[in-house]
Amino acid sequence: ARVVMQSGILPSLGSKDSFTPVYMLLKTGAFIGRSSTYWVPCRQLWVITILEFCIFVFMVIEGFYHWCNIYALCGIYFAGGIFVGGIYSNVMLRISEDLDEETRGLALGIASASYNIGQVVANTVGLGVQPAYVAFHKAGGTTS
Repeated sequence: ARVVMQSGILPSLGSKDSFTPVYMLLKTGAFIGRSSTYWVPCRQLWVITILEFCIFVFMVIEGFYHWCNIYALCGIYFAGGIFVGGIYSNVMLRISEDLDEETRGLALGIASASYNIGQVVANTVGLGVQPAYVAFHKAGGTTS
């Protein structure tokens, strides 16, 4: 969700001046989310995954209709970054703490490979999302 949000949705949300601070807050949130795992571990990964998915759905709709101002988007992207960073680091933490030594290495390798494959797929999806937003706005789909 984060990669589609940054590569497909974020560029369509307004002027290029708003891209940098929102992107910076997304990355800062992801850094904080990944760094805070030992202080705020989450065993129920489904909770933050659902929260991140809700932000993703909201941002897909926002990309079409531009309801929020830049300040609200900064907060939403920052929270999304925290959730994404938390998901990634908590998955790795759960694998390293909950699995036995024989399967831990394989599971960490599969999780890392899945993460990287997911980024490639999400960037590919982002290549299609961005032109869809541009076409929608050129056709007069919104008043912004």
